[in-house]
Amino acid sequence: MLEISAVGSSDTLFDVGCGDGRILIAAVKDFGAKKAVGFEMRDDLYRQAVQEVSRQGLEDRISIINNDVFTGNLSEATVITLYLTTTGNEKLKPKLAEGARQWTRIVSHDLSKAGVRQRRRLSTATQSACTPSQTLNFNNEACPSSKQSSQNSPP
Repeated sequence: MLEISAVGSSDTLFDVGCGDGRILIAAVKDFGAKKAVGFEMRDDLYRQAVQEVSRQGLEDRISIINNDVFTGNLSEATVITLYLTTTGNEKLKPKLAEGARQWTRIVSHDLSKAGVRQRRRLSTATQSACTPSQTLNFNNEACPSSKQSSQNSPP
């Protein structure tokens, strides 16, 4: 998910349903993201993630919120990762459309929606049978038409 979204040093990654925090930690340590924010509703996973972030000394770059994303502000995110059920993704669509800024990279294993332009889909032939397909999308509620300048294209 981090590779397909090309996370780098200028990115702030938000992970919805961050679980044990492994995507947040990899974003910061392995991909150099300047900041990572996770949302986790389950208390046990929240505590586990906070403990691991602390153990690795990454508290200055990673924060984890023990709440659902619906209460959060997504406007700072340049990348949002989702590994949710189809139902979870469906419930989240309005929040992404409303809360994420234009051209935020949204990576999911099954998200398609009006206003989110699919950019790249990993071929299922290149993945194991246990790995769901991953899709890179851009939040694009104010989607520029193809007649407009390419300066409105995603980074």
